[in-house]
Amino acid sequence: MRGDTRGGAGTIAGVLARSALALAFGLGAATSAAAAGSRPGVEPARVDPTTNARGPRGSALLLLGRRAPPPRPEVDSDGDQVPDGRDRCPYAPGLVDNAGCPEPDRDDDGFLDRDDRCPEEPGALPDGCPRRDRDGDGVLDRVDQCVEVPGEAPDGCPPPDRDEDGLLDRDDRCPEEAEDRNGFEDEDGCPDAIPEDLAAITGVVRGVHFEFDRDDLRRRSLPPLNRVVAVLRRYPAVRIEISGHVDATSSPILNRSDISGRRAGSVKRYFVDHGIDESRMETRGAGPDEPIDTNKTAAGRAKNRRIEIQLLLQ
Repeated sequence: MRGDTRGGAGTIAGVLARSALALAFGLGAATSAAAAGSRPGVEPARVDPTTNARGPRGSALLLLGRRAPPPRPEVDSDGDQVPDGRDRCPYAPGLVDNAGCPEPDRDDDGFLDRDDRCPEEPGALPDGCPRRDRDGDGVLDRVDQCVEVPGEAPDGCPPPDRDEDGLLDRDDRCPEEAEDRNGFEDEDGCPDAIPEDLAAITGVVRGVHFEFDRDDLRRRSLPPLNRVVAVLRRYPAVRIEISGHVDATSSPILNRSDISGRRAGSVKRYFVDHGIDESRMETRGAGPDEPIDTNKTAAGRAKNRRIEIQLLLQ
């Protein structure tokens, strides 16, 4: 029992001795540090309050027997080099000088505002503006020099027609003289006089007669019709209208059946049978309201019953 008491007393005494020694050592270290701090050019030692360990400034101190953990890296969720703590758009990659936010594209057309000529309106290449074409000529307004008038590439303006006859200068054989549109060679752009033989077959075709109240041609009508066929063959580009006319005493029943139109059709069939292309001819049946003479006499009424030919404009 005594041995145990002495051992315990010795242990307690040892602990007290060591504590006194540590206290003295700490006071001495503090005094030395204060003295060193008071001397110019001497850096005071750092003392860890938990372990009483000392070391020069900047050295790693022991914390409970371990090194201090390194600082945590800052989080950058969008990887744009702007940490989330300073990133106004932490989940959208942006620019450092724009607080981590992407450059604006207000109209969402894929063109950044700094490159977009129309930042408030969605647009397309090359400048971010809408593809406007007011005159619908396929030339966009931004390059169209005639935005209100349909034209052609590259400037969007219509090609010139100096004589204003409806034929463009590039298609006009006479760009300084207007076409006269008389049914003869109207597509060459030049003023043309109708040839005498063609003029001779226009108007009333005299000598054409039909059976009474019918649309059958009488034989004596064939010579004047053959003269018309010969002229039409000489001018294959000419188109004509064939019109049939009646007098004012014609039966209402016959008028309703359009005998004048049927008579014009008979003349057309004769021309087709003699080699004239059907597409070159149109027919029309006229009523008694287009007289060329009086309906009060037999002679006048005979003139009003007629076949006329007119040239159609090309």
